[in-house]
Amino acid sequence: MMAVTVGGQAGAGGLEIGRLVAKRIEGEYVQKQAIRRVARQLNASVEAVVRKELAFHSRWKRMGHRLEVWLAQMGRTWAGDPWGTPAGLAQELIPLSARKELPGEIPDDNYREAIYDNAERYLQEGNVVLTHRAGCLTLKDRQEAVHVGLFASKDQRVARVAWRYNLGNSDAEDWVENMDSARAAWFRELADEDPCDRSIYDVAIDVNGLDDDDDAARCLSEVAMEKRFGVPAMEHQTQPT
Repeated sequence: MMAVTVGGQAGAGGLEIGRLVAKRIEGEYVQKQAIRRVARQLNASVEAVVRKELAFHSRWKRMGHRLEVWLAQMGRTWAGDPWGTPAGLAQELIPLSARKELPGEIPDDNYREAIYDNAERYLQEGNVVLTHRAGCLTLKDRQEAVHVGLFASKDQRVARVAWRYNLGNSDAEDWVENMDSARAAWFRELADEDPCDRSIYDVAIDVNGLDDDDDAARCLSEVAMEKRFGVPAMEHQTQPT
């Protein structure tokens, strides 16, 4: 059993390369599924979790989230009691619904606990490639996990994002810059770390120096297998029957 966590810089190829690595080690590829699990544990919508994760770098966004909850609760109060009697005002303290639909409804401590819990659960389920879910932090001390950081020049990251999401170069550059900022704040919130600090990974790979994603995946999987088991990746492939 092993986990390969793929992190590093935004747009360096974690999504594409991570999928290829999962095939090579015969493991489950996990990215969006992890967010869904966190949302279920928090009894929240996926949108609320995503919005919360992307707001740690902005004090104004976090304030906006709190205001959003307050306004929604006020709307419930006035809808329940248009005359604003004390009984109606008390309804402000009642959650809007059983499920949290707004990021401001999710306490930071509960969110952080869910992130760590779900990484551990994936590790117990067999071979897994956990991409851009801060696995280098949540599984930091687990010997079954190999942590990989992917790095690339900004130009190359912008080009990949433009191709991946069918964006113009200007929009792709904005995406990269915004995601870099959001991810840095997210790592600080989770463990006071920097996603661009190569020392938090077992292996740091410069994608610029490789031929293509297949080459990167081959290199990454072989290094991960060797680090985890001490033998080349091919010796762990399932033999055809």
